[in-house]
Amino acid sequence: MYITFKAERPVFESAKDYRQFIASNLFEYAVGRRLNIIAHLNNPPFYSAHVLYDEPVSTCCTFDLTASITDSATLALETLLTEIARVRTHGFSAWEIEVAKAKVRAEVDQRYIPQPFYVTFFVGNMDRKT
Repeated sequence: MYITFKAERPVFESAKDYRQFIASNLFEYAVGRRLNIIAHLNNPPFYSAHVLYDEPVSTCCTFDLTASITDSATLALETLLTEIARVRTHGFSAWEIEVAKAKVRAEVDQRYIPQPFYVTFFVGNMDRKT
């Protein structure tokens, strides 16, 4: 099952815009964690479910919900949309936010902290033709 919500792509012109981008990452991780918990319950409505914020083209962005469903597509759809509605109505707990922040920090560390020379060398030369 694949559900896509389309929106106008944000423009990063200020710190506030970048803060909103980080908030969307936190949202993605927190909802994804909730869906993962549901997928591990007894008799789950889906085997797995994922959330993705994407910018497929320069003019729009998408928020995608995907799920590998079990028996009932209706139950899986209802569960996905119910969780999104719960977040919209009640937000996240402090613990859910902290877990999402830790994941974002780890991702930033992995991307931007300098790597050892050999990693930089091999990654930097992957596109070179010999």
